[in-house]
This record gives sequence, structure tokens and C-alpha cells, in this order.
Amino acid sequence: MARGYYMSENILLTCLYDSGQDYEIYRQMHSLCVASYYKYLRGLDKHIAVFLKGTYHSVMREMWWKIHDIYQNGHYNLLVVDGDTLCVKPVAIFGTYADAMLFSPAGCDVPTDFPDYDIPVYRNSGVKYFPANLPSTVWGAAWPLLRHWLCEWAYDQYIYNVMFYCQSSPPPLDSKYCYNVPLGPEINGIPQEEASILHFHSSRGARGALEQMVGSNS
Repeated sequence: MARGYYMSENILLTCLYDSGQDYEIYRQMHSLCVASYYKYLRGLDKHIAVFLKGTYHSVMREMWWKIHDIYQNGHYNLLVVDGDTLCVKPVAIFGTYADAMLFSPAGCDVPTDFPDYDIPVYRNSGVKYFPANLPSTVWGAAWPLLRHWLCEWAYDQYIYNVMFYCQSSPPPLDSKYCYNVPLGPEINGIPQEEASILHFHSSRGARGALEQMVGSNS
């Protein structure tokens, strides 16, 4: 049982981004996303949605601070999901994990121009979980990277990996809670039928991701 579970509020955090491209598509995906978690996420106390507008890197950096500030200003078990994810089965994450979690492999290597940290298995950050009472070192691990932000694709994902792997015993993969649909069962390690949360990777094509979300939601 996660530390502080019975004393903590279980929060779902989502974000709708407007970076000047495909906003209406992302708005529809976000609506489908939120409705699916309301349907299947067990133990949910409150949903917080934030709206961020700006360049890709400005909103990714601002979202990190939103996550940090919300977590620090309450006593929360915080589940943060991208708007291109869809919950398709009952999910019990709150109270299950005592450590910060990134659930599935990213399916690629760490870019060589990123800072040199020990990342045994580079993980996808489409679904992130921060249980209550995490040690301050988890958040502190991000400070050097935030101070010297690299304007490279998915640099925010790398930061979440550094935070995850600074824990004393990082939990193993659990891809059913962030099944990366474009990567297939070979990378995810399980068939899609076993997954409870699907991640559609809208960065590879927003309209196609929306169509897949609608199809999986029907």
C-alpha cells in the first residue's frame, strides 16, 4: 500500500495544450481522455485540468512546474496523463505504488546529446504517477536539468526518467498502464488486449491518433 494513501487525496491531472497547431483535434482528444478516466479510474477524488498556450518547449517546461506545484501544495497521490491516452478498463493505480512510476518503455534510446545520467531502460512519460510522501530527492533530481533546459524533442520525458531512476529501488515496467499503441507488443512486452491504458502518440500525427482514440472508445 502506498505511503499516505488513506490520508491523501487522489488527483488526476491533465493538460490541454495550444501550441498553435491542431488545437481542435487536441481538444477532442483531451475530452475523450478525461471521460475515460472518470469511467474507469478507481479511487479518484478530483480531476484538475490545466490549459497551457505557447511553444512546445515552453508548455512542457511549464507543465513540469504545474505538476511540482500542485504536488507540493497538498497531500496528494497524483496521476498525470497525457491527453492522447485513453483508459479502457478499470484501473487501480492509487494506493498500488509506493514509488514514482513511469510504466512503459519509450521504444528508443536516450538521445546522445542529453546530459549523461544512468537510465537503464528509457521510459515513456505519457502516464506518470507521483504518490504522496515522495522524498525531496525525486524532485531535486530535476533541478539541474530545468536550469539548463535543452530545446530538444521529449527533453521533458528525459527529466521524468532522471527523477524516476534517482529512487533507491525503481519499480519494474508495468506496460498495461501505458501501452504505447504505435510500438506494438514487441516493445511494450504485452499484447494490447491486456492493456488498461492506451497511449496513441499524437506527436506522430494528431488526426490519426484522434481517429484511433474514437475507435478504441466505441
